[in-house]
Amino acid sequence: MTSNSPYIVVLVYPNCRMRNGDNRVTFECEDPILFRTQRVKTLSDLKSLILNKLDGTQARKIGRVTYRLLAPIGNRVFRFRLFRLQGDEHVRLMFDIHGRIMVEQVMELSAEVGHSDEAEESKEESDEDYMADSADSDSSDSGDEDEFVPETLVQTVVRHVLPPPHPIPPLSTMPAHYHSLDLDAMHERTPFPDTGEEDYNLDGGVEFQVGHKFRSREAVL
Repeated sequence: MTSNSPYIVVLVYPNCRMRNGDNRVTFECEDPILFRTQRVKTLSDLKSLILNKLDGTQARKIGRVTYRLLAPIGNRVFRFRLFRLQGDEHVRLMFDIHGRIMVEQVMELSAEVGHSDEAEESKEESDEDYMADSADSDSSDSGDEDEFVPETLVQTVVRHVLPPPHPIPPLSTMPAHYHSLDLDAMHERTPFPDTGEEDYNLDGGVEFQVGHKFRSREAVL
């Protein structure tokens, strides 16, 4: 089911805890942020949108952003999983999925919010697939959380190296035997020998007929 409204209700959980329950992953936060917005196309625009909705005057920075995705797990069973947004393509995919199968629900996002002076530390963190576990403080009550990772990552770039093309000989190069051809003789009409057939289509005005001789009348019958 799709909606004609360009607006989407978004619920952001800053620095939330992730709980893994019965077939679902939930976000828990004391002060979630609820707002309505239109879809955005880039990850930087999404982070800027979240920053604008945060209270306070301190300079802050948005780190990881995760989407709570309703994904099929087989036998017509669905489960909420974590969809880590790793680039602009993931942001567009998130809005497309939400608009198709979750349009009547609130879009739930978790965002890591830190101060701007922590930017250098954030750059040192790995951008590889993130899976929350019990080792992360206050991040989860279970180590079985699932993260939905798309088959094709945005950072992956496939490059194909083509072999060098074969050299093309210049048009002026002509085989030696071409110079000895008699072009006038080649275009000269050669008369057909007298084969006893009258209707040969030499001038294009008569249909071509094929004749066959038999030894006796009985062979024809």
